[in-house]
Amino acid sequence: MTQAADIERFFRLKGPVRDVELSLPLREGVNPVGSDPSNHLILDQDGVSRAHALLVVEPGRLLVVDLDSKNGTFVNSRRVRQAEISTGDTVGFGPVELRLEELHPEDARLAVELPAAAADRQRGPQDPDTTLTARRERDDRLQRWLGLVGGFLERLRGAPGGDAGSALSLLTEALGAEGACVLDLSGTNPAILSSCGEIDPSALDQIAGAWHRQPRRPEPRHVFATRQAATGVLSRNSESPRCLLVCGDFADRKRSEPLLATLLDLYLHLRPATPPTARQAPAASLPEVRFPPAYVPGVSAAMAAVYARMRPVLHSDVPVLIVGETGVGKELLARSLHLSSLRRSGPMVAVNCAAIPAELLESELFGIGDRVATGVAGRRGVFEQAAGGTLFLDEIAEMPVELQVKLLRVLEDRELRPLGERPRPIDVRVLAATNADLGAQVEAGRFRRDLYFRIAGYVLEIPPLRRRREDVPVLVEGFLRRFCAEVGKPVRGVTVRALRALVARDWPGNVRELEHEVRRLVYLCAPNQAIEASMLESPAEKTPVPSPAATATAPSAASGELDLDLKSIEQRVIREALRRARGNQVRAAKLLGVSRHVLRRKIDRYELHDWFAEPKS
Repeated sequence: MTQAADIERFFRLKGPVRDVELSLPLREGVNPVGSDPSNHLILDQDGVSRAHALLVVEPGRLLVVDLDSKNGTFVNSRRVRQAEISTGDTVGFGPVELRLEELHPEDARLAVELPAAAADRQRGPQDPDTTLTARRERDDRLQRWLGLVGGFLERLRGAPGGDAGSALSLLTEALGAEGACVLDLSGTNPAILSSCGEIDPSALDQIAGAWHRQPRRPEPRHVFATRQAATGVLSRNSESPRCLLVCGDFADRKRSEPLLATLLDLYLHLRPATPPTARQAPAASLPEVRFPPAYVPGVSAAMAAVYARMRPVLHSDVPVLIVGETGVGKELLARSLHLSSLRRSGPMVAVNCAAIPAELLESELFGIGDRVATGVAGRRGVFEQAAGGTLFLDEIAEMPVELQVKLLRVLEDRELRPLGERPRPIDVRVLAATNADLGAQVEAGRFRRDLYFRIAGYVLEIPPLRRRREDVPVLVEGFLRRFCAEVGKPVRGVTVRALRALVARDWPGNVRELEHEVRRLVYLCAPNQAIEASMLESPAEKTPVPSPAATATAPSAASGELDLDLKSIEQRVIREALRRARGNQVRAAKLLGVSRHVLRRKIDRYELHDWFAEPKS
């Protein structure tokens, strides 16, 4: 029979150091404690000796030994030279008091780990050795980039579901960039050969201009950096120039030249330049799906099937109806359809049919002529705003029946009739989405059958998150990276136990609810610490998400509830920090684990200037 002492146990010391909550894991054997960077447990605070104490972890017991420190070592407020400690004891090192806790084994290991280079945007008090930190960041960066090169190569070679677009998508996600593309610069204007995410047209013009201005001679690889926060690496072949362009001010941007050069070489080796006649011929393969920067592509078989169904209609104008529960990401998928279409240079305009009062929806959709009535100014409707691009009608099941007739007429005639003006032709692709059962709505007489067949030329169904749980780890990592960058807080990652709990949940609010939870966890987690299972909000504490039946009776609360909650949670956390800091923004920023610049930006956004206003000196 296994004895308790034979079971691997994990311990940590937890408590505030310089107003920052630290979690310091103990390793088996001897753990030196002190302010010097050479210690295993670094307490960078006045009053802690350079070599203050030792914490010894042995099977069956934990021991603390003072090393003749100036300000002493304490156990439960009693000064000691040497003493055994147990879970729940308070251990003091000079002015620092920490509590000994036992960790669940799955909270002692990370399932999602953010590299130091991406997560450690600001230095935590337990990592003052800049030389050692720089070495670790370099090694982490090299490790990540080697993995990225391998994944990029695998997708280019045609792994299942892989192509040039997905290879660039992997690059964009790994760097935290906004988009990436491969350009052909041989013509007067740059031609995009493959792309993913948001590409700034002005960056393309700058790259092309810089190439055509430089002397035409074979030379080592040239690197362009544009004013639009985009970095381009040029191929060595000046006769058939190709450029890998990455958009966005991503981490390690200035160091990324060797990586981008290697990836461009791989791309050109596996996708060599083709003669102009072959390039102009119709493509035999289906077009690639391009995702917006905020979208985290799923890796499950269910989502792979959705992406596969999208590809045949990417370059057509067939109307697409996207169906799925609230929060599955219908609008982001609609944006993917637009970015992947031939209309991507035009606008995409989204309108929520449930969020606009019925008496205003007609003018919002179709526009209104100038001086139709006294005091009424003319305005363009969303159909005109989306001319040459895509119009996305979200929550279309909430559209009043009388407006459904007018919408059907516009779609059939391809002609717009603004109130008080003459009809005029329109050129727009229409995408629609709903979380309701439109078939049942048609049978009940609440949705016109002819309009249903007009908007549902092609139907895409997005499965709920509970039917694709293998996407949860990917989504968690993507949201974690985004919110750490947004808040400016380094988080080590998510523990095995926490991720297991997140995967096990049913997520009635789907991806939006998971996004909300990860954002809350980033705010809750102390800088340079990991998200643990104890931080998760229990399902009983969560606000119930309305069912489709409930949202049908209360459309005004259906669409934006969780988004509003994301804003309110930030405001509540910032107010609480300001209250505790008595209005001192520097101290409030420390409590939140963010920079003062980030805090001031949030205060401006939410107009919290008068909340515990900082006293004048």
